[in-house]
Amino acid sequence: GILSLQPCIDEIYSIGGMEQISYHTKSLALEAVRRLESLRHTNNGRRAVILYGPWSSVVSTFNSDNGRSDRGTNTCSDDNCSGVVIDSFETMVDKLPGPTIAFNIIRHDGSYVGYNEVSKLASLYKHPIQFRTGCFCNPGACQEALELDDDDIKHNFLQGGHVCGDEIDIINEKPTGAVRISFGKDSIWEDLDSLITFLEKTFVSYDCCGNGCGEEESTNTALASSQKEATLSELYIYPIKSCVAMRVSKWKMNRKTASFQYDREFALVDSSGSALR
Repeated sequence: GILSLQPCIDEIYSIGGMEQISYHTKSLALEAVRRLESLRHTNNGRRAVILYGPWSSVVSTFNSDNGRSDRGTNTCSDDNCSGVVIDSFETMVDKLPGPTIAFNIIRHDGSYVGYNEVSKLASLYKHPIQFRTGCFCNPGACQEALELDDDDIKHNFLQGGHVCGDEIDIINEKPTGAVRISFGKDSIWEDLDSLITFLEKTFVSYDCCGNGCGEEESTNTALASSQKEATLSELYIYPIKSCVAMRVSKWKMNRKTASFQYDREFALVDSSGSALR
């Protein structure tokens, strides 16, 4: 209630204010968009994710072979940012879209995965994920984003029986809504990594003759495409989240997610089963 207002305001100021929260959440959103756009079905190279809204115009196309970005041109105007150069993110953070991303999943054959299916599978994942799905109480924007005409909307209601809040997510091979994710002040990198890992493992098709195999490589393998030379002097992993690190001389990592094997795979939990951070 109203008695919580002042403590909440104090909490915001204690972590740097709204500007710091904005920078933190948009940083996570930009990384999420980068990785969502990089998801490809390796048997045919098709995108596995279609983005909607302002984030769909942010330039963050990455080379699937070496993980480096194809640097875009700064096309930021006074009002918006349709292209982002990652290196100058600090100067553009105010013009980036908010930390809310809407998308749908596409199979390797071009058909859509319904948002209801995505949501239910996410709730059964080893680290359960909660999405908001549907049209998010904005049917007009939803219709425009999904490129549905008035006849489609009428057909979905009259013939398909689709109404707001139901589980009918695909009609005539077209989606009736989308999946939405949001980042807040308490969101962390592990949250978005868990999301992308779930989407990749569940919906991305891999051809064992293509680029999807052999993802794990030893970290002592030199990257011939590296832009800058660097020397790695020490390497630590954290098998148990928030506990002491373990020093290693080499370790396996996932090339797509840049995460180390078993790093923060385990955690201490409280009496309710929530991980201690």
